[in-house]
Amino acid sequence: MLSRQSLARSSQTPLTLDQHPQCKSFHLNDILSLSTGFLMAREGVGAVQRLVAFIMECDASAEATALYAEKARACLQEQLPFLKDIPLEGLYAIYKYKMTDDNPYLSVWREMQQLRYGEEHYIVPLLRWERRKHSHKL
Repeated sequence: MLSRQSLARSSQTPLTLDQHPQCKSFHLNDILSLSTGFLMAREGVGAVQRLVAFIMECDASAEATALYAEKARACLQEQLPFLKDIPLEGLYAIYKYKMTDDNPYLSVWREMQQLRYGEEHYIVPLLRWERRKHSHKL
């Protein structure tokens, strides 16, 4: 589990809650749902819509998610670079076996990712993330 001071990381310095009170913590399953395209969020599609809405600072709706998912995914992957290191090959086979939440292999896979990367991660909205990146370039 991450401490409240351990936040989303970039190639520069890590964020802190004091520096960015606009940060919000999201569960890894919600993040993986947006990152991989496989629904793993504990609260279903609504959790993914809330994540996209937070990143893009828009309404949490199916329409907004469809419109902004790619931009939100790119921002998420910049903030959490470890996402690109998660091997998805095994995940495809797991979903081929059974595409429901009671899939025991999926439960084990998710638990392994949580042990490796932590359960909760702080995210910053896209505009604030862009400002932060720009200020580090100066």
